[in-house]
Amino acid sequence: VFFKANQGRAKRPAETDVLPILQYFLKDPEQWRLGNTKVFVRDGASSLLEERYKTHRLECKLLLQARAKASLQRRRYLKMEGAAITVQKNFKMWLAVARRKAQMSALRALQRAAKRAVHAGAFS
Repeated sequence: VFFKANQGRAKRPAETDVLPILQYFLKDPEQWRLGNTKVFVRDGASSLLEERYKTHRLECKLLLQARAKASLQRRRYLKMEGAAITVQKNFKMWLAVARRKAQMSALRALQRAAKRAVHAGAFS
């Protein structure tokens, strides 16, 4: 099956697609010429274009990897932060219950002592 590149789209000049790429990778306009359907590149510029393109692809790949790693690390951090908050909440609850138990134990001891004193006639 044969597919045409501009099938279903309005045709536009190749300059609008190719020109920014050539200007980005080959700064010197003497290194290339645009034909109607082809790009003519000088001998040395072809290898330079290929090298710069590989470097550009590597930079893009590294940027994507860095962003993916950052996203994964952010998720891990948020998960750990949630776990830390849960541990803190549970510890604070345990501490409050332990303090309440100590207070209640002290209160009961005072009440027992007061009952003994009342039964012993200390207040009469």
